[in-house]
Amino acid sequence: AMRLPLALLALVGYALAGVYQVRLVKIESQRTRMIRDGTYAHHSKDKNYCTLNHRREEPYERVNDYLDVEYIGNITIGTPEQEFRYCFGTVSGVVGIDRVRFGSPRTDQLVIPRCKFGQAEKLPPSFARQPFDGILGLGFYSFSPIGTTPPFIEAMLRGLVSPMFTVFMKQD
Repeated sequence: AMRLPLALLALVGYALAGVYQVRLVKIESQRTRMIRDGTYAHHSKDKNYCTLNHRREEPYERVNDYLDVEYIGNITIGTPEQEFRYCFGTVSGVVGIDRVRFGSPRTDQLVIPRCKFGQAEKLPPSFARQPFDGILGLGFYSFSPIGTTPPFIEAMLRGLVSPMFTVFMKQD
């Protein structure tokens, strides 16, 4: 008896929900490229050297390894819009305080005004060779610095999206 009203409520919620799509672009991962080019062993040696010889008086944030990223998407930040290629992940939760738009200019975009994002001032040399400009966190509060709300959760709290997202990928 209680299932019918719940099913109707879920159907109405689904029908009213906005759908925002960010086209993902398949790229060759940096690890695959380095293995093919014979430079992976040198990269690993450099990476280990940088980690072991880091001066501890500087703030240090352990960085995740994104060498296996194979899909990236576009987001735009700011006014006027500036387009960036981003790796979408569920670990990081911070993107600065500006307008973040999921998608490319002139497409249906999920717009989140006054969204906080982080900008690294110092990165290992390996990040300069990444095929993307940053990492957009779709993660949870537990992955975000204190006092920040991840972009997707911010959009949910403002009523811009339903409290779910999905990734649909077709086979290449």
